[in-house]
Amino acid sequence: MASPHPGMHVLCPVCEGPVPDLLGELTDDPAGINGGTSATDCYYCGTALVCPGLGLLLVAPAHLPTAKRTARKRDIKFGDATGVDGWRAAVEQALEDEAKNPNRDPKLPPITKTKMVNLFGQRAFEGYTWA
Repeated sequence: MASPHPGMHVLCPVCEGPVPDLLGELTDDPAGINGGTSATDCYYCGTALVCPGLGLLLVAPAHLPTAKRTARKRDIKFGDATGVDGWRAAVEQALEDEAKNPNRDPKLPPITKTKMVNLFGQRAFEGYTWA
């Protein structure tokens, strides 16, 4: 079950890391993330986030439970922890391609970040603790 994609241009509202995909399928509650009844943590800073719709990524209300990403589900998607590097590279390439696309709809917000690095220089899932 794929999770919401906030949009290629969307950044974490706390650390400004690009979050084009919530990766809810790596959690113990993908249905809750899709339905907005569970939050997922930012894969840079760990802040609980919820995506109420395309183009929106918000800090989750305190009462909303946060689903945990699990090593088992990571390994199903990426093969193992080293597969995360390949995913990061592929997402960075997709962000760069989309940012340079001459046919990109001018009504869409611009993609301002093409590297999977947050405001503090931390890469996606760097030092991440998998449940």
